[in-house]
Amino acid sequence: MNPYLPMTSALVALIMGLLVMDQFFAYRKPYQLVWGLSLLVYFVGAGCEFLAGKYGVSLGLFRTWYLFGVFYGGVYLGVGMLYLLMPRRIVHVILGVVLAVSAFAAYMVFSAKLDIHAIHALSGSFMPSNVRNLTPAFNGFGVLALVGGGLYSLWVYIRRRTMGRRALSNAVIAVASILPAIGGIAMESGASPDVFYALELLAIIVFSVGFLISREVFVSYRVPFIHGWRRAR
Repeated sequence: MNPYLPMTSALVALIMGLLVMDQFFAYRKPYQLVWGLSLLVYFVGAGCEFLAGKYGVSLGLFRTWYLFGVFYGGVYLGVGMLYLLMPRRIVHVILGVVLAVSAFAAYMVFSAKLDIHAIHALSGSFMPSNVRNLTPAFNGFGVLALVGGGLYSLWVYIRRRTMGRRALSNAVIAVASILPAIGGIAMESGASPDVFYALELLAIIVFSVGFLISREVFVSYRVPFIHGWRRAR
């Protein structure tokens, strides 16, 4: 595998995560916080892939990758989309449930019995089935929320001809959410891991474009974490 593909994904996710977190500190919108943290989660997952490809797989690295890259990778992006489109009090409850289930997932991942001598790559096949069986719920929720939010935004725009920028942004983010799933299916079908890592990189680039064109997420463009800003137009 080419470890520099996930390294690039990690760097893009880190930069975008810091930029979105800066927007949160300036404007205090919950979707900015959730999406900013989601991008930092993406950074951790892709960073584990780089380290595994460059230096080999350790038990701690494998567990961290599975938790951040497999479980948490998309679910919080989905929660961020819900914060943008649904009443805040409802999404607060959804977030609480997701956090509770995420804590349970962390317990399952770090308590799972693993044989480090059998693990030679970052693959879910090395994780016990009782842990693997939890992942479709996490990934399915994330993709459903992102794709559903994108379709809903487009429907609102077509019906009312308003908030076209939000509709475009959410549609781009929805497309990005599908790309890692396509890569995962390709890898399970025998394709090179580089196919997955290339689609993962494309996904974070497309995610970034979606965030950058959103007036809700990027209310302003500025050097992060300093005073003073220029409002987006």
